[in-house]
Amino acid sequence: MLSPIRNQAEYPGVRRYTVRAGSYTVSQVQDSTNVLYSLSCTEDITQDSVIDLAQRRVVLNLQPYETITCKFTNYLRPTSAPVTIGGTITNKSGRAQSKVRVTLVDAQTGNSRTVTTSAFGYYKFDNVSTQRIYTLSASLKGATFEQKQFLLNEDIIIDFKSK
Repeated sequence: MLSPIRNQAEYPGVRRYTVRAGSYTVSQVQDSTNVLYSLSCTEDITQDSVIDLAQRRVVLNLQPYETITCKFTNYLRPTSAPVTIGGTITNKSGRAQSKVRVTLVDAQTGNSRTVTTSAFGYYKFDNVSTQRIYTLSASLKGATFEQKQFLLNEDIIIDFKSK
């Protein structure tokens, strides 16, 4: 719990605290009407805070005189129906990558599904539950891909390009 030296409320729902240097955990309570869509923080000195979207929190590692701004973005919970996640995987030069293993993990349950890309680099997951946070990763020997984490609300296309 933040123990503010000074709490300045600028806008409804916005909180600004001036605190001493140290480590703080800031979280958002889950309710039945709002869904946390994204969580981001910007820091002007160290960039060492740890964001955990699945647990709805961020651990702030505040240095003396550092300013950290975190944004919790929510939306109203829609009705849920299964959706599709798909996309294309390419190499550094933009050519399609076949036989790439793409893994989808439900961040809350740990359940996972894996598919392999087609000869044209396409992958697809059908009948995926909405209103859940997922981690999507791609793996191929000799290639590196950035892992993606997101809240799923509707059909979505997520492409990967090897680094």
